[in-house]
Amino acid sequence: MCHNVTECHWEGDTVVGTIEILTTPSGNIARDLIRNNIRIGISSRGLGSVRNVNENTVEVQDDFELLCFDLVSSPSTRGAYMNLAEGINHNKQLIGGTQDKKDINKYLKIEGIIRDILSEIR
Repeated sequence: MCHNVTECHWEGDTVVGTIEILTTPSGNIARDLIRNNIRIGISSRGLGSVRNVNENTVEVQDDFELLCFDLVSSPSTRGAYMNLAEGINHNKQLIGGTQDKKDINKYLKIEGIIRDILSEIR
């Protein structure tokens, strides 16, 4: 385990939340990835049944249970990357204190464009 979800809510169709990186071996790896400007994806894991609605649509049924969120390098949902800029600014010790929020946002925007292009090529 590398993180703890401390808060989670919906903003329209987007899940937004706050995580705490733990001081476990896996948490230390996640922290070092963040310090080295590696963008972290997040994927949910759950159990439940599905029903085929039509040829192109599968509907998750009411018995679905969300189990956890995993930090990943390549999330299964396009664009499911964490926005770390706010957390970096609030906890400069986590990253090392040398990065400016404007620079981080610029980097995240560029990386997002590159990932979108690469996901279209796959």
